[in-house]
Amino acid sequence: MDSDSIRATLDAAHAHRLALTSANIVSKLGEILKHARTRAHLTQTELGVRTGIDQARISKTTRGKPRTITNPALNNLRPD
Repeated sequence: MDSDSIRATLDAAHAHRLALTSANIVSKLGEILKHARTRAHLTQTELGVRTGIDQARISKTTRGKPRTITNPALNNLRPD
């Protein structure tokens, strides 16, 4: 194997590890969101109304499949 092939293999392995780490973070965010929402006795729709994030996005985030969430949206999740 030449040095370019080795570098490409290492880059692919690193990208895979980063993807797994990101997936774990997204999954944990979903768990935290669901736990906080249920502790507050809120439906996804009610949380959406309070935060300005639509119910579908909350659902996807809870299931670990979010689109990008902007910082202003995250700021809306802070308790009063």
